[in-house]
Amino acid sequence: MTFNLGNLQTVNAETAGDIADISEQVNLKWIVTGSGDQKDIGLVEEEINKYLEDKINATVDITTFFWGDDFDNRIKLMVAAGEPYDINFTSNWTAYYSDLTSTGAYKDITDMLDTYAPKTKALLGKNILKGAEVNGRIYAIPVRLVLWKSRSGCYPFQNEQ
Repeated sequence: MTFNLGNLQTVNAETAGDIADISEQVNLKWIVTGSGDQKDIGLVEEEINKYLEDKINATVDITTFFWGDDFDNRIKLMVAAGEPYDINFTSNWTAYYSDLTSTGAYKDITDMLDTYAPKTKALLGKNILKGAEVNGRIYAIPVRLVLWKSRSGCYPFQNEQ
């Protein structure tokens, strides 16, 4: 399942336990793309984990694959092999969202949004969520991600089809 950790502020510590059982800590395996693991990845994980433990009693284990075909192929191999992971970067140019959805890689979360992410659903609105639909169902929370910037501005990519 893919989802946007940036919207976790919609679940606060007082209400998270009311909508989901967070009594047992969960470790989430998060796959991202980039230039491999950076030297400070441990510090990044540590800070994310402090935030997540307080909010939803979860931690993350981040794995970074290299840009391009390596990332796309690695995700496809993980799915084909049934290797478990929880979160991954997906887009319309690598680890293709619609392709991976059709393989069953992602969980259908359409009916879960009202219960587990009503504020996120309201914040994004129908038009943005429609962009995340595959055959009328939602398998990921779309996010806008700026991958690089130049002196003349930013060049964003959106994780929606």
